[in-house]
Amino acid sequence: MRKRIIRNIMAAVLVLMMVFSSSACSSSPDVNSILSDGAADFGEGKQEQDFALLSSDEIMNRLIDEFSGSHSEPEGEQIPDDDADAILDSADPDSVIGGNGGNDGGTGGNSTDGSDAQETLAIASRQELKQAMHQMFDETKEVLNFRCEGNYLPDIDELSEVYLELEREDPFDVICLGRYGIGGSPDNMTVYYEYNLETDVLKQMKEETRTLLEQAESEINIQGMSDYEIVCEVNDYLCDTIVYPESEPYAEETHTAYSAFKNGSAVCDGYARAAKLLLNDYGIECDFVVGECIPDGGHAWNLVRLDGEWYHMDVTWNDGGAEWDENAHSAYLLVTDDFMRQSRVWDEAVYPASADEAYR
Repeated sequence: MRKRIIRNIMAAVLVLMMVFSSSACSSSPDVNSILSDGAADFGEGKQEQDFALLSSDEIMNRLIDEFSGSHSEPEGEQIPDDDADAILDSADPDSVIGGNGGNDGGTGGNSTDGSDAQETLAIASRQELKQAMHQMFDETKEVLNFRCEGNYLPDIDELSEVYLELEREDPFDVICLGRYGIGGSPDNMTVYYEYNLETDVLKQMKEETRTLLEQAESEINIQGMSDYEIVCEVNDYLCDTIVYPESEPYAEETHTAYSAFKNGSAVCDGYARAAKLLLNDYGIECDFVVGECIPDGGHAWNLVRLDGEWYHMDVTWNDGGAEWDENAHSAYLLVTDDFMRQSRVWDEAVYPASADEAYR
């Protein structure tokens, strides 16, 4: 027993001599290296459950806090007849679709003899109203003047529904809208839209977006890929090249694909519009979805169709979760209605229903 104790003491002395010798021959470790070694030693042998990893609920709550509330619809109003007439009378003729009918419901224009007059546009259905509004946005006009035919008489609710349809269909042109209204008599109806950017600036942005889209596509190699692989590639590309703005108020252009491609900065609807433009160009059906995060906060994302079924894709949240989620870039990629209902609500009657299971 005594010999064993002596041997242990001698071994300890030998270790101490080696430590002192090593210290004398090498420089003293700095604080960072001590902390680094300590962290490595602490982590060695630890089990995964010993670490305070974020749960899916915690990740989702952080995503809701940081990446919702950036999408908002323009505010609409049913305007009195007199106000509608005043808007039409004061509008720049170059900003009007359908001609200025004047208060008599006939043909208009600024010429007293009618030489520059245009025939007032006649609209007899919701589809015709939608076509006229689409032309309005395509040309970045501010006023639509028309007379109603038959029993057709649109109101603010119908105008809102048509706007949402066009927003889903045309991410190039239906952007940066702040306020709109409709009013007047059946013989002389006026629809007006106010843009949140100067029309000249907006026209330039829309034109440049087409070039920027082509540039983005030149950077994405989809050669030989399946549709599923293309969707994943587009999702990864946007996550890698776009940053969500750090703080409000968000610049108006961050709601556009233009800013996503040009500046590498976008909020949720900018991400979603960029995704739709890319996937549609690659021949993959992609819808633009707007809804609310729970408990509140406007948000936008996409529905993508693969193998005849629809799936949700939220590129913003795929990008936003990168710091916290080991499934970053894919947590909200090609998932179901049931999965999305955990964190948001949307008008499900308006959009196609998803597949029953996430894409495999």
